[in-house]
Amino acid sequence: MGKRRKFSLGLLLFVFIGLLLFVPASWATTDQSKTLASTKPRENQEIIKVGLFPYVPRIEQFKDVITQSWSEIEPNVKLEFVDEEQWDGGYKRDPDGIDVFVFDGIFLEYFVKNNYLASLKSNEIDKDKDFLSYALEGSQFNDIYYGIPQLGCTNLLFYRQNDAAKEKLANATTLTSVYEVIGNNPSSEVPPPSGEGLLIDLSGGTTCACYYVDIAMDLTGQYTTNPDLPDPEHLSSEAIETLRQLVSMAGPTQAQYEGDSYERETWFGKNHGRANVGFTEGMSAMGQTRQDIEFKVMPLGNEHNINLFYVDLIGLNHDLESNPKRKSLALKLANLMSSREVMVKSIKAYKGEPPQYLMPVRLTVFNTLKETDPLYDKMYQLVSSSDPKAFRLGENSREWLQKAKRKIQQQIYEQAKLLEEGKI
Repeated sequence: MGKRRKFSLGLLLFVFIGLLLFVPASWATTDQSKTLASTKPRENQEIIKVGLFPYVPRIEQFKDVITQSWSEIEPNVKLEFVDEEQWDGGYKRDPDGIDVFVFDGIFLEYFVKNNYLASLKSNEIDKDKDFLSYALEGSQFNDIYYGIPQLGCTNLLFYRQNDAAKEKLANATTLTSVYEVIGNNPSSEVPPPSGEGLLIDLSGGTTCACYYVDIAMDLTGQYTTNPDLPDPEHLSSEAIETLRQLVSMAGPTQAQYEGDSYERETWFGKNHGRANVGFTEGMSAMGQTRQDIEFKVMPLGNEHNINLFYVDLIGLNHDLESNPKRKSLALKLANLMSSREVMVKSIKAYKGEPPQYLMPVRLTVFNTLKETDPLYDKMYQLVSSSDPKAFRLGENSREWLQKAKRKIQQQIYEQAKLLEEGKI
């Protein structure tokens, strides 16, 4: 009897200690499960796939701002950003499976022709009167909207305020007048010495081909959204000669140098070169030197100058046409991405870094940014006085670029190669 009683008390004590150990552990497990469940996407949660334009100084800033702004209006719809391997802005990749994507407007006709873009009505674009006219026109094909403008850019000539010939550069309206100031750059140094040569990136085939089309249009003096894209075996000798003049000012070694994005702008900020050709966002890499420079649209013609501006457009995948609910969500996101509030936050100074100096296409974005940064006021004055035209390459853009870009590069550098070999 006594022994049985002792066993019972021991058993009770064992059970009591076990409860003390088990109950808190089970509570912790339950709390942890709740936490994990709250961070996992629900099985049926709506997901919108997004492809941003990758060639900006800080794409992560765009992602952070868009994600935060979207969560405030659609907290139950997740955004999934694809990487550059999946989406490159439209230069080589197609937007298969991407709901909302930002693409270079030079390919608008290509994407329409190949059924990648959903059409939009004008009343589906928020505050469309706020867009600069060239950008809004650049989002249309056959009077139908196929995208919402987000950013613009054009080839600019940057030069220093203390340049002895700054007045000549400021007043230059032809490529020849720029050449008369800068001249040939015989140096093969990369980067070039201070005050010598034109810093310009002509290392990429697509870049050279776009310069070719821009120059060829200046030669005709006629703007078109469907330019004549010649057989690569029969390129314009005048356009090629103009491109060679750019190479002469740069020096072939520097012109062909393949470095990091905005590396030439970093050099220019450190006093290398005489002048620089690039986009406005290059100023983000110039350091405080950006306060001591002037910029203007780079003249590429000698008789006519049609100021072609690139337009980055936000497109909706044509596959969304079969799902009105998802198309409505995608349209809401596209409008958010192009809104004044999101664009200002996406391109202004961020986490200790300077503004991205990307070119807005909304008047209200310009007005907001120029309140605190005089460079945005300069940028707006440039755009508003340039009579910009949206740069387009027509429906055969991709195919032509693939065939022509290497041919163009070969021809513009052929003369430099012969010079190096002493054959001319």
